[in-house]
Amino acid sequence: MIAFILFRSKKYDLLYFYNPRWTDTLPSLILSSWLGRKTVVDQTELFSTGKNKKIHLSEERLVSKHATKVLAISKSIQKHFQSSRNDKVELFPILVDFNRFDIKQTEQQFLMGYIGSFAAKDGVHLLLDAISLLIPQLPQIKLRLIGHNPKLQELVEEVASRNLADHVEVTGTVTFQDIPCLLKECDTLIMNRDSSAFSSFGYPIKLGEYFACSKPVLMSNGGGFSDDFEDGNQVFKYTVDSAESLSNTMLYRYDNAEESDAVAKRGYLFAKDHFDSRTVGPLVVKVFREI
Repeated sequence: MIAFILFRSKKYDLLYFYNPRWTDTLPSLILSSWLGRKTVVDQTELFSTGKNKKIHLSEERLVSKHATKVLAISKSIQKHFQSSRNDKVELFPILVDFNRFDIKQTEQQFLMGYIGSFAAKDGVHLLLDAISLLIPQLPQIKLRLIGHNPKLQELVEEVASRNLADHVEVTGTVTFQDIPCLLKECDTLIMNRDSSAFSSFGYPIKLGEYFACSKPVLMSNGGGFSDDFEDGNQVFKYTVDSAESLSNTMLYRYDNAEESDAVAKRGYLFAKDHFDSRTVGPLVVKVFREI
């Protein structure tokens, strides 16, 4: 990367960096700045709110100092970087290609879906707890867990040890092309985050994909991105870190089918207005051209 910046980067009008850190591209960002290259940093997480705070704070200070332009995925990250920048930190929201999800796929009733990472902030074990609580009242319920998990075998073993094998499907890593089908087969999608500070600063890209599927979304009510949505309007909210609340919200969704369909439609329309790549993409290109 250093060699690339030194010998090949001059031919580019703009260099794009994604969440630069000491362990990956931050040294290259600093070098680019020293060489007079124009750079843009896309900041989608605030790592200083998690572990190794001092190290990550140093990264964020250097990003603010050396980036020609900083883009922030959420208002909270935007506010954090704006305090140390003279120019405007641009809000760069999640982008969704709605055409990807414009497919016909048979929906499986009582199949709930989750896609994404399996880090601590995602609280996947809470989903298993909620399903366990719901099974006596809704024995048909099933949960599909989609995505790469470095501890996949441990999760599979936990599902088996909790006697949930008939109710929980663990797909592991899937292809980009398979995602629309896997999500649209579900009749409900879950957007869970724990109550940690780290969780409240990002903005999950999968949320836009959920809305593009036009399915009811169940969302934890922690701070951050969830503040953009109203319970019973675009989503159904439940108490963060509470398996009982999630289980009750799952049951409410199935007991109120017409209301759930209306919530799904409003969520879809919200995402079309705020996350459609055909609408938001040109605004970002405009920022690039101005740089």
